[in-house]
Amino acid sequence: MKKDLKKILITGTSGFLGSTLKKFFSEIGFTVYGTVRSRPPEDEHEFQFDITQDKALDKLRDINFDIIIHSLACMNHKKSYKFMSKVNYRGTKKMLDYAKSHNCRHFIQLSTIAVYGIPVGKNKTEKNTKRRLVTNLGFYGKTKAYAEVAVEKSGVNYTILRLPPMIGVNDSFTTPAIIKYLKKGFMVARFEKKRLITVMNSKNLNLLILKIIQHGALNDSFNAIADDIPWKDFVEECAKLLHIPYIFKEKSIFSILPKLNDKDYLWLYIFSRWGSHFVGKKLKNALGGFESPYSWEEGLKNALVKKNSEKKKEIILM
Repeated sequence: MKKDLKKILITGTSGFLGSTLKKFFSEIGFTVYGTVRSRPPEDEHEFQFDITQDKALDKLRDINFDIIIHSLACMNHKKSYKFMSKVNYRGTKKMLDYAKSHNCRHFIQLSTIAVYGIPVGKNKTEKNTKRRLVTNLGFYGKTKAYAEVAVEKSGVNYTILRLPPMIGVNDSFTTPAIIKYLKKGFMVARFEKKRLITVMNSKNLNLLILKIIQHGALNDSFNAIADDIPWKDFVEECAKLLHIPYIFKEKSIFSILPKLNDKDYLWLYIFSRWGSHFVGKKLKNALGGFESPYSWEEGLKNALVKKNSEKKKEIILM
């Protein structure tokens, strides 16, 4: 399959996941194109454009891509719903229109477990956890949920991959939130029960998407195949890698009230109190098996050690 599908467009190659995917697929012999917004293009295979603009896709030069991996998204909770919708929903529709008109054979949508609303609980599957549109509380999750609907109705062969929190070099959400509160001297948590969370080493995402490409479009939505670990173990490993004394302070649910605008605190509290465990059995069955070769501990080390060693980032995080 790989010999037949060699030309890939990865949107958002200036971001965490997009840049990781670009590097991986380039190294194994694919011709990789990318889109960037926050920096100049690195080479002739990158296009700089703002997906919210009407004629943004004109810059793709009418290239027929075999595969489009759509990783571009806005996760900034300080942005308005209108802006997030322009990027995450309407931007996805633009990419789908391009894919259809240029005979793209496989559209891979990188989605999120946030489409389920508040992503809490244990043993959550695609069947017992329904996607939320109107009742989704977060702008990010809601706009990504509508983007999934657009993919399903597009007429393009697709695979939707719902990702859990991702960890690895340059991750922009998971480890910054944890570092922020570890450095303040405490971590929000309830540990009397081992709450499970699902996280994913970004290096495993590379291999999982390669496996999906080799299989072919699945035309369905799937939780990613990832690591299921106790929240307590995850946080303690963070503290160990950062050489920070770990101080556990259990917080009341009422501690959320004055911090409703602090998305990091809310995320940490929700995960530690209720867990966030989303299983990837459906995708593993569809692919005929897949084992993640890289551990979550390695992904965490790659993320934290790099952040802790860069003085400039350290100042930002504190």
